[in-house]
Amino acid sequence: MRNLLLLIALTLFSASASAQSKLILSGYIKDTVNGEVVRGCVISVEGNKTTAVSNDYGFYSISLNPGTYNISFSYNN
Repeated sequence: MRNLLLLIALTLFSASASAQSKLILSGYIKDTVNGEVVRGCVISVEGNKTTAVSNDYGFYSISLNPGTYNISFSYNN
C-alpha cells in the first residue's frame, strides 16, 4: 500500500429528480507530490451503500440526497 497525499476537489451540483432534489458530489483526485491523477481510488459514503471509483482521469461522481455525510477515500497501489 502506498501512502499518498491526495488533492481532492469537491463540487456539489443540484440536479432535479422527481419529487426530491439530488446533489451530485464530484471531483478529481490527484497525487499532490507529482500531480498525477489517481485511478481506482474508492470513494465511500459512510453509513450508506453508495460508492464510486475514480476513473482514468481521476474523476468521480456520486448522486446523494441532501444531508450531512462522512466521505472516505481509500487507495491501494
